[in-house]
Amino acid sequence: MKIPILNDLHGEVNRLLIAGAKFATNDPRISKHLPMLTKMGERAPAIKKLAEMTHDLLTTNEPEAALTDLGVFLTSILSTQGDTNAELEEAAFDPIITSPPQTTATYSTLRPVITALSTIGSNRYETLEAAFKEGNLQDFRVYPYLSKGLGDKYAPIATYYMMKSSRPLVRGWFRFCCKTLM
Repeated sequence: MKIPILNDLHGEVNRLLIAGAKFATNDPRISKHLPMLTKMGERAPAIKKLAEMTHDLLTTNEPEAALTDLGVFLTSILSTQGDTNAELEEAAFDPIITSPPQTTATYSTLRPVITALSTIGSNRYETLEAAFKEGNLQDFRVYPYLSKGLGDKYAPIATYYMMKSSRPLVRGWFRFCCKTLM
């Protein structure tokens, strides 16, 4: 169940926890939520208690304790009744692996690829090009190293693999990282 006012209030309480409780007394961002909480509190005892705690925070001489109590109570309400990860629901994730993993290569043939992706040095780009041509980058044992390779300091390695890979794992991971960082 989504309760936007509780999510907004949670954001404001977190802001005050970071900025300091001394700014909580008569805070206009918190006080704008009070009338709606009071109205919602007529039907729900937990929200009524939340409205009382919010009022206490706005009028108390000791905002530190009131802010902490409000934050804990609000978090418990959101974790049991609300939706704390609203932005994750909106993001549609593509399936990462759509086909069974391929394990045709021996570990001795994968070792140079793993070394190229997990260390620094010369000839790494050429090693990855050869592994791509042989199809060794499609082996599931290389996936953890490939995810680290996408963040390689030598950008052509990350770009090469991302552009050449036909695996949804890499393309999905790259899209996820781009969405997360933006």
